[in-house]
Amino acid sequence: MPKGIYSHKSHTKKTKIKISKSNKGRIAWNKGKKTGIKPWLGKKHSKTTKIKISEALKERRISPETREKIKKALLERKKNLGYINSPKTRQRMSDAKKKNPTNYWLGKRRSREDIEKFRQAKLGDKNWNWQGGISNNPYNPAFNRELKEKIKKRDGYRCQLCGITEEEHKRRSSRNRGLSIHHVDYDKKNCKESNLITLCSKENITVNYNREYWKGCFQRMLYVRRNCKAILL
Repeated sequence: MPKGIYSHKSHTKKTKIKISKSNKGRIAWNKGKKTGIKPWLGKKHSKTTKIKISEALKERRISPETREKIKKALLERKKNLGYINSPKTRQRMSDAKKKNPTNYWLGKRRSREDIEKFRQAKLGDKNWNWQGGISNNPYNPAFNRELKEKIKKRDGYRCQLCGITEEEHKRRSSRNRGLSIHHVDYDKKNCKESNLITLCSKENITVNYNREYWKGCFQRMLYVRRNCKAILL
């Protein structure tokens, strides 16, 4: 039965008896049919069916032409990102993977040159989350310890997403760091109390992505909280 239709009502005993009598002798609509979320739960394919499935999948193998197209597309993508391995390096990687194909990098470290290449390839405007360099903008002088402490006190010294307390956050942190204060509209100069919210280090990193969503989420959260306080007062 769909939720919300009879949310405050239930059938009486007389109605239930009537429904039961009217349904007697009727064949259920799903009798003998394979229905439900997992119709194969607890069942197994026969050997002949397994062979048929295996043969059908063999025909679906990627053709050499398609493989060549995929290879070219991946090479172009690597060129656009700014890095591509030389033929010798690719051969060495191929030989090493054949020896240990599952966990090639287990227990190994990349060279400093490789790390620097990867870093340069995703640096600045090459990064998909590039915001025009706004992270280098200075903070408003009003964004001081006193203001941060005031916001933490308002939020009960808790992260407003995961709920971790400041004491627990310091205990878990290797540098004994407290909770962070996040700018809701991502503008460092806007230091109004309605634009600041308490977050832990982990969630403060999370909200750097999909910014429009988090901006709206926090604005609604703070708006509801202000209105609730006004009603209580």
